[in-house]
Amino acid sequence: METLSQNIWLALFAIGLGTYFAFSHFLGTELDPREPPLARTAIPYIGHVVGMMRSKFNYYVELRYSTQ
Repeated sequence: METLSQNIWLALFAIGLGTYFAFSHFLGTELDPREPPLARTAIPYIGHVVGMMRSKFNYYVELRYSTQ
């Protein structure tokens, strides 16, 4: 019975995650030409956190030169 509950939670998590990525891919925001370029990562939000953990303060410098 416990395994069934875990499988349901895992399936709900996978569906939610898939929905999030589908919406973020297909309903991407349009960038105003007056705004700076977007800093995209492979995994939204989490990719920036990982980059900051690895590079510390140099992450901002690396990010600046990677978007040009």
